[in-house]
Amino acid sequence: MRFTLAALCQAARICRAYRAVPRQGARRSRAVLWCAGLAVSAALAQGAWASRATDNAFSGAREAFRDGRADLLEQHAARLEGHVLQPYADYWRLRMRIDNAEPASIEAFLKRMEGQYLADRLRHDWARLQAKRGEWAGVIATTRGIRQPDPDIPCLAAQAQLALGDLAGLGDSRPLWLSGNTLSDACEALFGQLRERGQIDAADLRRRRLLALDTGDARVLARLGGGDWALDAARLQRANDKPDALLAAAKPGMRPDAALLVAILRRARSDALAAHEALQSLRSQLAPEDTRWLTGRLAFYAARQHLPQSPQWFAQADPALLADEDWAWQTRLALRRGDWPAVLHHIERMSREAQNEQAWRFWRARALQAAGREGEANAILAGLAGEPTFYGQLANEALGPSIGERSRDYLPPAAEVQAMATRPGFARGLELHRLGFDFEATREWSWGIAELSDEQLIAGAELARRQGWFERSIWTAERTRRLHNHALRYPTPFTEQVRARATHHTVDPALLYGLIRQESRFNPQATSSAGARGLMQVMPATASWLAKKLGMHTPSDKALGDPALNVQLGSAYVRHLLDTLEQSPVLVAAGYNAGPRRAQRWRDQKPLEGAIYAESIPIGETRDYVKKVLANATVYGRQFGAGALSLRDRLGIIPGRRGAAEWDVVLIDNKDLREP
Repeated sequence: MRFTLAALCQAARICRAYRAVPRQGARRSRAVLWCAGLAVSAALAQGAWASRATDNAFSGAREAFRDGRADLLEQHAARLEGHVLQPYADYWRLRMRIDNAEPASIEAFLKRMEGQYLADRLRHDWARLQAKRGEWAGVIATTRGIRQPDPDIPCLAAQAQLALGDLAGLGDSRPLWLSGNTLSDACEALFGQLRERGQIDAADLRRRRLLALDTGDARVLARLGGGDWALDAARLQRANDKPDALLAAAKPGMRPDAALLVAILRRARSDALAAHEALQSLRSQLAPEDTRWLTGRLAFYAARQHLPQSPQWFAQADPALLADEDWAWQTRLALRRGDWPAVLHHIERMSREAQNEQAWRFWRARALQAAGREGEANAILAGLAGEPTFYGQLANEALGPSIGERSRDYLPPAAEVQAMATRPGFARGLELHRLGFDFEATREWSWGIAELSDEQLIAGAELARRQGWFERSIWTAERTRRLHNHALRYPTPFTEQVRARATHHTVDPALLYGLIRQESRFNPQATSSAGARGLMQVMPATASWLAKKLGMHTPSDKALGDPALNVQLGSAYVRHLLDTLEQSPVLVAAGYNAGPRRAQRWRDQKPLEGAIYAESIPIGETRDYVKKVLANATVYGRQFGAGALSLRDRLGIIPGRRGAAEWDVVLIDNKDLREP
């Protein structure tokens, strides 16, 4: 700042000096221009300094709030008066003194920020404090205004209703009971009250106890009691940590305790056959209903391991205790067997909500086609077609040749884009994103799109794109219902880097774009919790291996944020996977996410449709990932011109597995180097 003021003073002195000598001609003109340029530079520097000051004030206020430093928070907050992020300072001030805050100050903030993210957060805080004080009428009033409640909020509201003698809304919280994991204090307190009142009966208690056995949550079991099974905290811990050792020590015919049942279920996750053998040795000591429930859980884990014994075990289970996930896995096994009547039967046993999921609507249509019920099948497919989702594209293709057909993109006028920048949620979201606080930025932006028209959504997506925030741009563009902009949904930044490497490694650029869109949403600085980095989320260990293979120096973790280097390494890895996984884009996508050995292991002895392979991937994250990558690649292929493959052609047929030896070769795994 001192330099800026000194420069301004010097410029002023020179200007005065040359004005006093009118005949200096060109020298005088140059000096005046230099003076003006220096003044502009100084003004820009001063503006940059002011911007850094407010940036530092916001970061400082945020840290002071997290550290509980009210005095420091006040100092930083004073510098944010009139700033777009001032509401955060106001929220933090209220939040730090909420125990002593006047209700009027809470209400004033809620009224001023009505319908915005911070108002919802303050309502959460205020409802919890009201519950702590026993102000039950206030809890009900406050929770009614919460738009996106945390898991404990329905329980707080139900506690309030219970305290006021109004039981009408208790049903909203009862589904939370059916969880095998520890719930929030509010929910556990509510369920304790319901048990005391007899509103949770013995059947409910048994169901949650069984679920807790499956999750191995010792805290839930301790709270509920073991029922027919003895509880021992130390043995439960061993059952979770080393189930094989606990099972090996069990003697045939011994009375099982909770820990032994947890060990069986834990073992089933990796080896359902061994777990089933252990269960048979204890069968005589178990009640028949418990044996049926345990057999059903082993059938579920066996299905995820694609074991042929699973249907038989499911048949021995209690159908009343089978959930949607059980029927879903029976459907997936039936798909792998090509048993279309069974596919239809299992889908029809799912809940109405599950049957309405795109996957099961599509496979129901396929089963109806196999049964010769074309009219019913086509009606379902027509309802799915039109969206660029995995099953939407497959339905569209099944109804007839329509590759490349789509509505014209809606292009937002510049005035609409500018108008979106003035909306409070978007303005705060963009500023938070610029500062690197993407957790808060994403929530602000998500709240900002509520009740927007398609035109406004596309304008908002364009605004985010211009700021290089592709993740929110894509997410916003995907929310439209009537109008669309496919270029915003499927952008193609970093064209030079992707095209060059696709050509160099002979990889389909559409596949690379499909992977990048799913991996990082085009954020070069994206970093996963596991340490994967950059556009293609390359793990440092993979980068080191690839660099050696390519004759390069091992890159630093920071260097993986460089788009050119990241795409160079990522595309080389894709080439490696293509060469080792039958040139199949489906297997490549599965291998990129979960590891090539798993991708190989999930194949069948006989050839499988690529869509059936994708649907029967055991890991939910990978199953969703493969579908989205292939759907992405198909859309990008259409964008890139003639000769585009349909999604069905991209999926192809996955060749039958020839034996375990085919993947005993060294396969570098980008995502999980500890893969068993």
